[in-house]
Amino acid sequence: MAPRRRQKTSIPADDFPDEASADDSYDSADNDAEEDPGSENLPSGKGLAVSLPPITDVRPAFRDMLSKCKSELRTIAAQGGFHFRVGTICSGTEAPIFALKLIQESFQYHDQDSTQRLVTFEHVFSVEIEPFKQAYISRNAPGSIVFRDVTDFAVPSGGEA
Repeated sequence: MAPRRRQKTSIPADDFPDEASADDSYDSADNDAEEDPGSENLPSGKGLAVSLPPITDVRPAFRDMLSKCKSELRTIAAQGGFHFRVGTICSGTEAPIFALKLIQESFQYHDQDSTQRLVTFEHVFSVEIEPFKQAYISRNAPGSIVFRDVTDFAVPSGGEA
């Protein structure tokens, strides 16, 4: 089997608005090249789109996921959206909070004219035993309570970090 040829392809500017330039490029497998082995087993329209470039940044990944169901998300937002009160235990970097922020940002990206919100949330508390992670959470989630340990959290008079 012959090696796959690589082709330079320009990234569309609106896919990466936070990046330095739309002239950046990435390697993409040439569309004329043979497909990856096993890709013929993927159902049409339901599997991996091997002809598309990989998404290597979290913002475009969230935008891509939300783009798949724009009309449904607009309907949910029009009905008041979702509101969450969030508490995390042992998350360290607060990935769930960042994911919720990216969902908010991605919805606004796709529906820029709307004043409606798909998701709103209140970060109520976190539980983290590592002091440097506690400091990270405190800096990035002002107003939320940071408990030192799960055992402190379980006691009604538990101590804050």
